[in-house]
Amino acid sequence: DYLAYFNETAASHADYFVVDSDVDWGQDGKRLSQQLNRLQADHVWIAFFGSEDLHRLPMPSWQVLPPGRPETGWIAVSELLLKRYPEDYGWLAPYKPVAMAGKSIRIYRLP
Repeated sequence: DYLAYFNETAASHADYFVVDSDVDWGQDGKRLSQQLNRLQADHVWIAFFGSEDLHRLPMPSWQVLPPGRPETGWIAVSELLLKRYPEDYGWLAPYKPVAMAGKSIRIYRLP
């Protein structure tokens, strides 16, 4: 996982120090697919930063998470989008992710 490596001081809260291309290059699409299948998610809202075609991965049904529109259920959001666009994804701040896909995608399950 060399793209998102941090020393021990920053490792547990790396997203506090840097994000952008230091953490998120869109490298975790396959990990997202694996994690959602492991979690048995049936449908997920996704805000993904990357060029990978998620339609080509074995994913549960999914839709693009519209910026600025809170949703419920399974939600996956790239770290870069969370940090760069707080006006669009800041509504997720009070919630704790239930899982991570690699080091760059947070997965939530909201009632």
